[in-house]
Amino acid sequence: MEDLLNTGTERALRIAKLLQLISMHQNSIFLHEKERSSYLIINQYKELLSERIGELQKIMQEAGIEIQLSVFGEAA
Repeated sequence: MEDLLNTGTERALRIAKLLQLISMHQNSIFLHEKERSSYLIINQYKELLSERIGELQKIMQEAGIEIQLSVFGEAA
């Protein structure tokens, strides 16, 4: 992963993509919880969400920035 993030532009694009994926995974979790979908589906999205957040935190820590993400209510 580090090789792909050698430039500031590449890092910025990856951060933007991770934020987009985090938002999409969170929306999917809300939807499936609302629809009372299988806990397996919900857990898969939660695992993906956790992986994306972990990757974002790692990239930001490498830049000397610590982040904390919080979920506020239902997604739009």
